[in-house]
Amino acid sequence: MTVHHGSIARIVVRAAFGLGLLLAGCESGPGECAPGAEDCRCVSPDRCDDGLVCSDGTCRAPRLVGLDVPSGAAACEVLLLDGAAEVSGVRFADGVIGAHVREEPRTSVSFAASGEGAMPGRAVSLEILGDGDLGSIGRAWCVDAAGREVTGDVRIGG
Repeated sequence: MTVHHGSIARIVVRAAFGLGLLLAGCESGPGECAPGAEDCRCVSPDRCDDGLVCSDGTCRAPRLVGLDVPSGAAACEVLLLDGAAEVSGVRFADGVIGAHVREEPRTSVSFAASGEGAMPGRAVSLEILGDGDLGSIGRAWCVDAAGREVTGDVRIGG
């Protein structure tokens, strides 16, 4: 069998071209960031992979800090004031419904037991971005299932 050097060269060039096309189809290579992943750019509009939050165009992992409510509380309203860190989101425990509104440097959180009775002691987890302390509670008000004010403090936990 006779092999011509031109034939071998064409085979090598075609194989290299095919490999180049295959590699060009990859979404990201080593050292590249996939949008939405941690420490990578956010996916439009301001979305990130599960568990991450978009901050200044970059997806970050927040730390979670609990908000402890007094025993017997069925509903609460809490005004949080930023410190060195800020609230980026709020997660509610099972059996708790609620909402939050952020207007820098404050975050207002309202939440209640979804059924009858009191909420669990750690009804809310705050998603925190930034180093340092969260800040403080500006105001807090809780009521029991009958609508009576509950004594005791709402506290920022660990």
